[in-house]
Amino acid sequence: MRHKVYILLAAFVGIILGATFANITLDFFSKNINLLLIVVGVIICLVGVFFIAVFYLRKNINREFFGVENEELTGLNNSLGLLVDGILTKNNDIVKRESNHISRKLAAWYSWLKVRQWTVIIFQALFVSFGGLLGTLLLYNQNEIMTQQNERIDNQNELINAQNNRLDQQTYLQEADRRAALIFELTSILDEVDEEMDGAKYQLEASRTRYITQQGESIQSIGRRERRRNRDTLEVYTLSDRLAGRIVSLTRSLRPYRYLNNDGILIRTPLSPEKGQLLTSLLDSGIDMEDLNHNNGLDFSYSDLSKVQLENVNLIHSELKYSSFVEASIFGNFYYSKFDFSNFTKANLRGSIFGCSFVNSIMTEADLSNCDFIDSYFENTDLRYANLSNIKNWYNVPMTCVNIFGIKNAPSEFIEHALENGAVQIEKDEDWQQYVKQNCL
Repeated sequence: MRHKVYILLAAFVGIILGATFANITLDFFSKNINLLLIVVGVIICLVGVFFIAVFYLRKNINREFFGVENEELTGLNNSLGLLVDGILTKNNDIVKRESNHISRKLAAWYSWLKVRQWTVIIFQALFVSFGGLLGTLLLYNQNEIMTQQNERIDNQNELINAQNNRLDQQTYLQEADRRAALIFELTSILDEVDEEMDGAKYQLEASRTRYITQQGESIQSIGRRERRRNRDTLEVYTLSDRLAGRIVSLTRSLRPYRYLNNDGILIRTPLSPEKGQLLTSLLDSGIDMEDLNHNNGLDFSYSDLSKVQLENVNLIHSELKYSSFVEASIFGNFYYSKFDFSNFTKANLRGSIFGCSFVNSIMTEADLSNCDFIDSYFENTDLRYANLSNIKNWYNVPMTCVNIFGIKNAPSEFIEHALENGAVQIEKDEDWQQYVKQNCL
């Protein structure tokens, strides 16, 4: 039992020492195989020289340690005969001398037998160990080479992906260059808007665009054109049919595309900065957008209105699907407008009048305080962390698949009402996207 315990202990110690040695020296020797060959060769030579010296000095060792000239057993027959005679004759001196001689002979013979066996075993162990170590190093080097090859393949894949991204960027930039030709038409239209308004002797400060209500409006003629005036006597201008037609045609020609942002990265979803510029220019110029939208069918979908600041705008009947209002500050009347698939992340919309559809819209962290949601429609809408302070007419708004996690300052009973009508509370983006794919599409 104790013998087995010693064997297990020795095996455990050997494993620890071998693993430690391999961890320390394997990487070194894998990079210095020539040095390893020299070390192993020197060890084999030293062991060989040692055993050659031992066998060469065998007679001296026999005389020194065993008191015999050689370890051969050929002369033992005579010693055995003398031993038997001494025993029979009871001659103690002969028995003692011959017994001593025979024991020394047997000890010398057995010792050199073991020396020869251990010599063979040691050389076998050296060669086998060297072969195993060499094979291990070759496998280690092969793994290192494969690892380096995989890293190079990964780097190559990254370079290919970067090249593909550059090709995509080049493609989109070429498309952007093609659409840039429409900038001349945009500039021409805005110039003609100014000329037409100047011709009608109409002036309005661009920074004083005001909110237009349906009550208190009057109509006043200037020449052949109609001018609408609200009760604040701040005027809006109705464009001629010809110029309105050019604007409608331009909005339908300005198609969205992906462009490089300030960080040199392509935006994720295609947008039209030109549409956003046209819309803000018309609003700042005091154009009657309600008339243009309702009677001419302007299409401002995919407009890039990120970070714009517009106050008291009148965008009734506006088509603003797939648009970006990220970090924008814009409020006014958006009744009958369409904001499906639009992004209002961190937008300031407080005090606005909606009555719009917000299907698949993103309104995370948006400021919707004091907004009026009469006749609005929410579906698959992301309202996480939005500010809903003092919102109005929310009770009859559909809430199918609306994420209201973390909403702030919501009216009492809003969360309970929303959850009863299909809303959910999901924190993480990936979980929300997965839920929409499985349950809302």
